[in-house]
Amino acid sequence: MGSSTTEIISPGFALLYDKVLPKLDKEKADLQSVAELFYRYFDVQEGAYRGAAITLVNTSGMAVYVEQPDLKNLNNLYRKTEWWIDLVGR
Repeated sequence: MGSSTTEIISPGFALLYDKVLPKLDKEKADLQSVAELFYRYFDVQEGAYRGAAITLVNTSGMAVYVEQPDLKNLNNLYRKTEWWIDLVGR
């Protein structure tokens, strides 16, 4: 999983789209390469335009910590919420 949690001064990430999108449009996205492109691009900027952050998290081992939801039951519970009832009625 990759994320950038900082504000990026315009034009931001837009100038990297042509290099980044092909790396993401694969069966297995090359997130390491995307993060490196992101870092190298912002590292050569000047002043406030040089500020950015990117984080990569390897989530492959997290599944053992997450209880798999009972989707059928979850759907039934959701349909009992006030929001759902207001939307579609009883």
